[in-house]
Amino acid sequence: MKRLTSLLIALLVTFSLQPFSLSAFSSNYRSPAPAGAWTLAVLPDTQGYTDGFPDVFTCQTRWIAANRDARNIKFVLQAGDITNRNTHPQWLAARHSMDVLFKAKVPFVLVPGNHDIGVWGSSKKVPNYKRDTLMNGYFLSADYKYSVKRGYFEPHHMENTYQTFNTPWGDFLVLALEFFPRNAVIDWANTIVEKFPDHKVILLTHAYLYHDDSRYDRATDKAVKRVAPVTGYETNKHPDGSNDGEDMWKKLVSKHPNFLFVISGHVLGDGTGYLVSKGEHGNDVHQMMVNYQPGIVPDRGYGGAGFLRLLEFQPDGKTIKVASYSPFFDQWLEDADQQYTITLRESIAVK
Repeated sequence: MKRLTSLLIALLVTFSLQPFSLSAFSSNYRSPAPAGAWTLAVLPDTQGYTDGFPDVFTCQTRWIAANRDARNIKFVLQAGDITNRNTHPQWLAARHSMDVLFKAKVPFVLVPGNHDIGVWGSSKKVPNYKRDTLMNGYFLSADYKYSVKRGYFEPHHMENTYQTFNTPWGDFLVLALEFFPRNAVIDWANTIVEKFPDHKVILLTHAYLYHDDSRYDRATDKAVKRVAPVTGYETNKHPDGSNDGEDMWKKLVSKHPNFLFVISGHVLGDGTGYLVSKGEHGNDVHQMMVNYQPGIVPDRGYGGAGFLRLLEFQPDGKTIKVASYSPFFDQWLEDADQQYTITLRESIAVK
């Protein structure tokens, strides 16, 4: 009854007080993107929506589809914990919301989080240390057909994929890797990056950065508190192991000169994190964690209140405006960790 009441309230708010917003940015620098700019949209942990507020999720994807041209949205990243319980109804809800993007021909990618694995989404109790998920019954390789190129670690499996897309800043490669990826997945990812040396690379994975702006690292004293893979999840006992944030940095991200971003979710606390690290070739890698789900301080309700993260890449090839927006409430977050500007050392735009 409590869940039903919450859902009814959400529906009333959605269709009466807060209709789906089809407008572009509404204040400050949030006017339509200037000529030559483009946008990357991030949908962090959607588990609260598929578990109780599916219309808020659909509100997000409708806004993205409606603002694709005004914001020049080139790609959409979903950062894992797509569902809360890895159940058929929740995957069906996710499929319904993401179908809005598919039908609008907006390229997107999803990665599984810990709540998308195991019986009732309990990755801490995965039988036989497997990574069982219902994801592959609801999302298929054809869903990624709007990217320029795409590939898969395993045929007919969506847990580990790559896609490429074109932007005014040049060509981009997105590596979308499973929750604390196995060693073979990391090896595969390295071979993919090597195949695209002229692409800027984005790693998308569910758990990588913590809200104190440091990477997950099983070697630190704080590992237990962070529910690191070595302490908190049975997936670590997989015969091929698992890799936390520090492992991914050392084995994958830092090794390639064309890595530009790492984007993740998963973490509570204040739900944000940001770290710039220099790779082995001297390149700056911008690592970002963003999450709005219930439990984040402050808890905004409605499964996360419909907030999404927008990265607007400016025409100068070196400035990226970061913003957090909820089309559900038509509200922007003004805090310093929710709205800021990243300036690269030099322009990387196509001349």
